[in-house]
Amino acid sequence: MNAPVRIDLKDVSTIPSRRTEAWKYSDLRRYLRDEPLISPKLPEGEPNDGPFKALTSNELLIANGRMNWWSEDDLTEGVEVASHASPSAPRMADVMPMAALAAAKALDDVFIVSFKAGAPRTLALRWLSDAVKTGHHARVGIVVEAGANATLLESYEGWGDAYVANHLVEIFVEQDATLERIVLIEEPASAISITSAEVHLSRGAAFAQTTVASGARLQRLETGFKGWRRRWRTPARGLRCGLTGSMRCLATARRTSLPWFATTG
Repeated sequence: MNAPVRIDLKDVSTIPSRRTEAWKYSDLRRYLRDEPLISPKLPEGEPNDGPFKALTSNELLIANGRMNWWSEDDLTEGVEVASHASPSAPRMADVMPMAALAAAKALDDVFIVSFKAGAPRTLALRWLSDAVKTGHHARVGIVVEAGANATLLESYEGWGDAYVANHLVEIFVEQDATLERIVLIEEPASAISITSAEVHLSRGAAFAQTTVASGARLQRLETGFKGWRRRWRTPARGLRCGLTGSMRCLATARRTSLPWFATTG
């Protein structure tokens, strides 16, 4: 395994390139040569309808790296949202350098969504980038408590131009819980968009992920799993996992990368 990458956007030599094994299909250094200015804060208030509006009233909107709105008064029973001002470092920071960067440079507290056991639960997590030639970082946590059955509807909505968006999602699926993550990415061709998803799976947990991406100048959604037995390098007892993904190619200049890996627990 390559040595851990420590990214400093002010030092181009630390930015992953195609010479970095895990990034050979996402040559970030080619497109990002310097740290952009911070994206502006957007006006708060109930937003326009997102792509999953018809499927759930539970919604959390992160706009330009900051919590902008959430359906506090309309959350259904069994779904909770809280904030954490001083979270610890991501557990997989050594192997997911953009996750570490998102945590270090996040523009707001970490917001944590918890799904309780009982009836199936659903929430729409919207990441909005409405910026021009600026950048932002953000971090959200998802906890599926023991025995819960949840669906996370995640959308990346790009309204700006030539922005840099770096997002971290930390997912914890506890014992005998189930999470289906559906990701829709629709961004302009000029965007640089990186999402790192840490997925921590306990015994008996089940996780499924489906991704549909538009592509962009550079678009990468990386998923790292932790919950594998060290000795046999096979999933822990009862653990189930599935991934599917596709790119809706709009132009030859667009590209996307959907890498995944597993580390031993």
